[in-house]
Amino acid sequence: MEYKYLLELIKSGLYEDYFENIGNALVPYLKPEVYGRSIFENSSFIASSVHPDKGIHGNGFYARLSGSTAEFMHMWILMFIGDKPYFVDKSNKLCFQVKPVLKKEYFLKKDEKISYYSPEGVLKEETLKKGALKFMLHGKILVTYINALNKNTFGDTGVKPSKYEIKLNDGKIVEFNDFVPEPYAHLIRERKVSEITVYFK
Repeated sequence: MEYKYLLELIKSGLYEDYFENIGNALVPYLKPEVYGRSIFENSSFIASSVHPDKGIHGNGFYARLSGSTAEFMHMWILMFIGDKPYFVDKSNKLCFQVKPVLKKEYFLKKDEKISYYSPEGVLKEETLKKGALKFMLHGKILVTYINALNKNTFGDTGVKPSKYEIKLNDGKIVEFNDFVPEPYAHLIRERKVSEITVYFK
């Protein structure tokens, strides 16, 4: 139920309240000694010590479409991508635009070497610049955000996407301001691009 509440906070645009509360409610932010287990063991229900079957005391169980799955993924999408990344313009053309809701603390404070698995499952190392953040879109496209001003991506003083660099599968790079038009929006949706870099200012 906490996850449902948090989801409604971010959907309603109460971003400061949302970020204040996720530090006390989302499992990734909990201390293992408070959560009672590794934070990597995310469960919807934990059998308490009053359950008649002592053999399952402390065991975690998952409910179908539980808050640890559906609501959490919905929150992640709103935070990192935005509500409607794909939209149709006045000419009925498909466009792509990110509107993330991220605190400045989510971006690197200094140049840092990171490790991650590529879509092909290959472990890679890369040095990201200060102000960067990287994630995977559609399970295949590496997306890098560059927030050089180190500001939130929401609110009156927040930064907004100002430039998109789209790297196609053949290595060609195309650039756009504000949003990505056709045919490249279709290529993104069809996972036919390899990387996207978005600059914020």
